[in-house]
Amino acid sequence: MAEDVKKTLIERIKSSSYYSIQLDETTDVADLANLMVYVRYEHDGAAQEEFLFCQPLETRTTAELIFQLLDAFVQENGLEWKKCVGVCTDGARAMTGRHSGVAARIKEVAPEMRWTHCSIHREALAVKKMPDGLNQLAYLSDIFSRLNDLNLGLQGLSINVFDVQDKINTMLKKLELFQIKVKAGDVSAFPALESFLSENELTLDDGVRDNMVAHLVSLRQQFRQYFPVMTEDNSWMRSPFSMEASGLPKNLTVAEQESVIELSCDETLKPAFRKQSLVDFWIKQHREYPALSDKAVRFLLPFATTYLCEKGFSSLAVIKTKYRSRLNAEPDLRLKLTSIAPDIKGLCSRRQAQPSH
Repeated sequence: MAEDVKKTLIERIKSSSYYSIQLDETTDVADLANLMVYVRYEHDGAAQEEFLFCQPLETRTTAELIFQLLDAFVQENGLEWKKCVGVCTDGARAMTGRHSGVAARIKEVAPEMRWTHCSIHREALAVKKMPDGLNQLAYLSDIFSRLNDLNLGLQGLSINVFDVQDKINTMLKKLELFQIKVKAGDVSAFPALESFLSENELTLDDGVRDNMVAHLVSLRQQFRQYFPVMTEDNSWMRSPFSMEASGLPKNLTVAEQESVIELSCDETLKPAFRKQSLVDFWIKQHREYPALSDKAVRFLLPFATTYLCEKGFSSLAVIKTKYRSRLNAEPDLRLKLTSIAPDIKGLCSRRQAQPSH
C-alpha cells in the first residue's frame, strides 16, 4: 500500500512544473541518524505538501553523504533537479556550507533553487541572547510568552515567505512599542510584571527598567539580523489588484508590467483571489498570465520552515521504539503522514482471495 502511495506521489511530482523540498535530520531510538524530506509541488491547480522519504544515514553525517542520498532518490525515481526551486533546512554547517554544504551541492544541479534558512530556527537564534541579571523573571515570563506565540505562528501548513515577513514585522513593531512604553514607566504590556509590582506595592526600579529597554532593543536588532528586509519588490504577487502604473516594480519586463495591469483590472478574478491561498491563485493563472504565474510560483513554492520534518520526527519516535529499533520505518511513516488516499479497490483487485477449506 505504501509503495502505491509513493508511486502516485512520484507521478504527481513529475507532472508538476516545479517542486521544493525541506529536509532535516534526527537520531532515532537506535542512535541511528535519519534524513527526513518533504516536498511541495503543484497538482490539480493547487500546491500540495507531502512526505517524500525518510532514510538512515551513516554515523558520520556529512554534507556529501546527505546530497548523495538525495540525489540517489531523485535519479532512481526519475525526478528532475532542474525543477527544484527551493530547499529549506536548518542552519547547520553541513546544510549551509558555502562551497560544500548540501544547499551548495544542490545548487550545482538545480540552478533555479533558492535556499531558505528555516524561519522557526532563525527565530530561536534571534531570541537566544538573555538580558543581564535574572532578577527580572516576571518580565522574562511575559516577553517569552510573546515570543512563544510568534514561534507557534510560524508553524503549520502552507507557510510562505510573505507569511513569515508579516509575522516578523508585527513582532518588530510590537517590540518598538514595548520599548517606548517601558521607557515611560508603563509596564501594562507585561501582565505578570505588572501584577507582581502591584501585589507587592512596588515601583519599577530604574536599573530593571534600563535592562528591559536594552533587552528589547537587542531583540529588535537580532530579529533584523536573522530576518533582513527583502530587497526585491514582489508586492505585485500579494496585492495584484491594487497596483498602479506608477508603482509597478522595475524588476518586471514591460510585457510583465502590462500583464499586471491587465490582471489588476480583471474584476472576475477578485473573488478567487480572496478565497484561495496566494500560491494556488497564481498556479491557476498559468493559462492567462504564464510569465507572471511562473515568477510567482517559483517565489512562493519554496518552504519557509522545516515544520513538517519536525512533525514527522514525532511520528518516527512513535513508530520506531526500542522494541522495534531495527524497523524500516519509511513505509509506515508514508501511510501515517500522507494525504494521498490509497487505491484500496485497485489493491484488492490485484490480490487473490484466500479460499476457505
